[in-house]
Amino acid sequence: MPTLIMATDNTEQIVFAPTTTRYGFKLDRLTFAWSRDQSFANKNAIGFAFKPTQSIPNGVYDFEFSRLVGINGYRLISIHPDVISAGFNFPTWGAKLDQITSYRKMSGAAIALGNFGNGGAPRILIDNFYAQSESVLEDVIILSQMTSVGGRNWEFNLGRGRQFLIASCREIHLENVRFEHCRLIFNQDSLCSISGRNATGAILGFEIQSLSVETTGQVYGFDCFGSSVRIDDVFVDSVVETSSGSLRVLRPREGGNIELGGKFQIGAAGLRSIGRTKLVEPLDAKGVRRVQAGRT
Repeated sequence: MPTLIMATDNTEQIVFAPTTTRYGFKLDRLTFAWSRDQSFANKNAIGFAFKPTQSIPNGVYDFEFSRLVGINGYRLISIHPDVISAGFNFPTWGAKLDQITSYRKMSGAAIALGNFGNGGAPRILIDNFYAQSESVLEDVIILSQMTSVGGRNWEFNLGRGRQFLIASCREIHLENVRFEHCRLIFNQDSLCSISGRNATGAILGFEIQSLSVETTGQVYGFDCFGSSVRIDDVFVDSVVETSSGSLRVLRPREGGNIELGGKFQIGAAGLRSIGRTKLVEPLDAKGVRRVQAGRT
């Protein structure tokens, strides 16, 4: 499992710039590392960068990444920032990421993929993703305007701020999403967010362990913006609320709907609230339904 070390700031290690209309490839067992932590200003410090060319902006990429590790870099897998600003498509037909690990990044998303507002219909599956000691400046995973997003076993450990954002994706299905020893600081108001009009989703297994709320005002574990999401089996424990901040585990807003199934527990006793932490306030808030034994 070789390690690619980049000593120069603000550079990519591998760039994929297609020159024909169709590609398929697989990248397996690589570690991307930089000689020192990359700052938020180094937006081109990317392990693997997609960079469609001006002449071939709509090629079709079928790709798979497996057993990749990123250390210290700004991003691990990303659309090149210049491409995002230019509004190019990210025309992925099918993509799979498995066993992806990101360590000790001081800024930037580990995975930032999507078409960012210019058409296309990518489908992506991310299994076995692990992040440790990530940044507060940008979400760890950003997925934008995809037809479908699937994933299993996402764990965020020692993260600061919001950990993932899934925006304007039509279908989302996640299993076993876990946050451990994370912190909500500064103006970060949620651990994760799904947004987009008419989007539908399901999360099976949502767990928050040892969360530290170090900001003022109301913060949320899961933020649902304009989408309909079903969440089964919610467990929250060991929340430390400092300053004047308090945690609500779920928040539907701007027409969003959350349907709760299975079990939900806050604290070992399975209470609706512990300290200032609550599942949602009020529990029967508009847009939140509790479903059990076929009854609402």
